This record gives sequence, structure tokens and C-alpha cells, in this order.
Amino acid sequence: MENLKRIENRIWKYRTARGLKQSQLAFLIGQKNSGQVSRYERGLVIPNLEQLMKICFGLETEIKDLYPDLITKWRQETEVKKAGLGKAGNKIS
Repeated sequence: MENLKRIENRIWKYRTARGLKQSQLAFLIGQKNSGQVSRYERGLVIPNLEQLMKICFGLETEIKDLYPDLITKWRQETEVKKAGLGKAGNKIS
């Protein structure tokens, strides 16, 4: 079986700090059971935008707190691309 890289996150940390069970967070985000929450916490999948926002509301936190490494990576990638926008051939019309 292929060893897939897990997406590091802090959902478990914030959920347990709030005293919530996986089933309770699942209820808050509209899931029928805790399976999807477990997959999010283990980093097997990234929640879609709707689920991610509901997780943030349920845990009273922000996306940057749940996925700090991913946010940093994406911010850096975007900054590099922004720096290249003014160069020939990369202008937005």
C-alpha cells in the first residue's frame, strides 16, 4: 500500500481543548457520524471550505490556527507568484 503524506493540522488539539468528542464536532458540522472528523484529524483529507468554516465556528478558532503549516506554505507560494506578476509575460490583463 502506498504511504501517503498526511496533512498536518490541529483539529484534534482544538477539539479536545474545547472538551468536545468527535461525535459532537461531527454534529456541529452536519455530519451523521464521527468518521469524517476522524479523517480530518488524522490528516487523510482536507475539509472543503464549508466544512472547514463550520469546524472553525464550532471550535471557536480560525483556519490559520488549524492548518498553520499549510497556510504558511500557500502564503509563501502566492508571494513568490505575486513577485513575478510585474515581469514580462506575467501581466494580468
